Amino acid sequence: MATNFLEYSCGTNGWLTSPVTVMSTELGNGTGLASGSAATSSIAGPWSQSSFGSAQWCLAYFTWTTAFTPTAGGCLACWWLNSPDGGTNYETVVATASITVPALGRSPDFIIPLYEGGASLGNTAPLVKWCQAPFRYPWMTAKLLVQNLSGVALPATGNIIKIGSVADQY
Repeated sequence: MATNFLEYSCGTNGWLTSPVTVMSTELGNGTGLASGSAATSSIAGPWSQSSFGSAQWCLAYFTWTTAFTPTAGGCLACWWLNSPDGGTNYETVVATASITVPALGRSPDFIIPLYEGGASLGNTAPLVKWCQAPFRYPWMTAKLLVQNLSGVALPATGNIIKIGSVADQY
């Protein structure tokens, strides 16, 4: 007999656990994260499997409060910085990240596309950009590294990345 693989709907609006704010002031802090620059999560975390209900799959979204206009192909590239020892040491990042130099020498774990065909990302609802696809949370303690590849500085304040977990039912 075949097994049905189903999305497991639980919690609030289908989330396994409530979405967690993983980046905020690091993305603005009064000046706005410059295009090409990278920031590591510091307001909260590091995170572990229990932070996301031990889910294998997560979805991320970005919200903002001030209009800005990303350039063609603009995005936020996001990597989990894994810790092999439970939070003392983390993966080494590139010290001089730029619009042409990735902050980490491997593909991003997820990307949040920002480009809207040249249109401004306004400051009236809805103010949400989703990651390109569900992604796996690592099985170890991790921090988040975000590189602004939008082509413009992010707004000075009001930027938030949240991650929520989702589940499959087997």
